[in-house]
Amino acid sequence: MKDKTLEDIKSKIIEDINLARAQYVEALYHQQKLFGYRIGSRYFSVPMNELVMLYTVKERPGSVTMIAKKRQAEFPGNLNNLEEKYTNLFCCDKSYLVNLDHVTSFDAQARQLQFNQGLVCKVSFRKARDLTKLMKDRES
Repeated sequence: MKDKTLEDIKSKIIEDINLARAQYVEALYHQQKLFGYRIGSRYFSVPMNELVMLYTVKERPGSVTMIAKKRQAEFPGNLNNLEEKYTNLFCCDKSYLVNLDHVTSFDAQARQLQFNQGLVCKVSFRKARDLTKLMKDRES
């Protein structure tokens, strides 16, 4: 260190910072976001890019149904807590949290979302405006 010039030390520090940043960005893009849930004492997770929607039904209070590309599950939970935890999901109605990555179309007149798997869910009047704006932002 003593025999190196200030410029050599500076360039080495910059090189190390750039290397650390590149490794961080690489890890960030390869790290999969997961949706986690629990049934009894067992924990499960689904990659977020496979999650289609979460919903509740009045007949089963305190129970959330999850629909993903390759599986479906029902677990105890609350959509409000899940909405806070998973900010990438959109609350289109008081009973639905949806992953907008799987939406194929939105009928603003009928206020209905259509998904890849042929699933349909309703959109509340108040959320329809927000959803229209989000869909337009995604297109551009």
